[in-house]
Amino acid sequence: MRLIVVSRLQKAGSDLNWKSYGRAARTLFALVSGVYALSILALLAARLILVDRVRYVSFAADFTPLFFVPLIVLFPLALIARAKRAALIMLPLLIIGLVMFGRWYVPRAEAAIPADALHVLNFNVLYRNMTLDAALTWVEEQNADVLMLQEFRETFDTTRFQAEYPYQARADSSQTILGNIILSRYPLENTGVVTAPNGNGFLRAELLWNDQRIAVYCVHLPLPIYVEPGARTNGANPLWWIRTYDTRVRDSVIRDLLALAQAETMPVIIGGDFNMSEFATVYPEIAAVLTDSYREAGYGLGLSWPVAPFFDRIPVALPLTRIDYIWHSDELRAVRAWQGATDVGSDHAPVQAILTWAN
Repeated sequence: MRLIVVSRLQKAGSDLNWKSYGRAARTLFALVSGVYALSILALLAARLILVDRVRYVSFAADFTPLFFVPLIVLFPLALIARAKRAALIMLPLLIIGLVMFGRWYVPRAEAAIPADALHVLNFNVLYRNMTLDAALTWVEEQNADVLMLQEFRETFDTTRFQAEYPYQARADSSQTILGNIILSRYPLENTGVVTAPNGNGFLRAELLWNDQRIAVYCVHLPLPIYVEPGARTNGANPLWWIRTYDTRVRDSVIRDLLALAQAETMPVIIGGDFNMSEFATVYPEIAAVLTDSYREAGYGLGLSWPVAPFFDRIPVALPLTRIDYIWHSDELRAVRAWQGATDVGSDHAPVQAILTWAN
């Protein structure tokens, strides 16, 4: 009898210990969740208040969706562990995330694509692409009507495109950042580099499509960094990008481009590597003038950079932000937009859009 009593007491003590451990684990989980939630709320508040004044906040704002990634694991884990306090702490963040990004994941009705629609492809091919031939073969296979390629250096051969894309406009590295090119099945006229008042150059051509002219711009905007003259650069160090992060030059170039677009007397299409996420403060300025084709007719976040397994020796598993765009003026609309291959040697994912007339 005494042995039975002792055994039961030991079992009760063991159960009590496990319950204590469980309570301690849930308390710790709630504490971690609270710190995480407060950190994200602080970042979101700073994004609204300080984004133009503090470079670290500006840098973080470009990756806003990543703030919410831990919720994918933490919130279900809190429910499974019955950690009510942790779940309640994270619930407001979950609601904020759903409000900010959920609408982009609502399936769209399949839009009818008119026979005379314009298929546009934009792609930063990467000037040091080690599999350039495979990348350009993939581009040809997309059967687009207009190609806008960035970092297409003057040493890259275009004769392979001559049969399918007889109309071409090109700017070399001395005129634009690392070279741009527009290739088209439809006639291009008045091609050349347009220089904005502040000296920024953009490759422009007039596309003759469906008996109308469209001003097409292929652009590559500066990196959002500022390095003192003579200072050492270290792109392989992630902290270097944060320390040198500065959007002033890039935003100035974007405003030059917008001024040119607004001065056009014909519809406009602008494709390019903007080196800007849609969470940058300058994005609404563009969206007030032009329409983002991917946001109009695409699905999900559309993260486009960096997609290479290693970017300057920094291991990257998944793209972190969207910086590649096809914009259009109100005379046009996108009926479909999507991303292309992520395994063709570039650190950018291509973006494609099917455009037609708005009316």
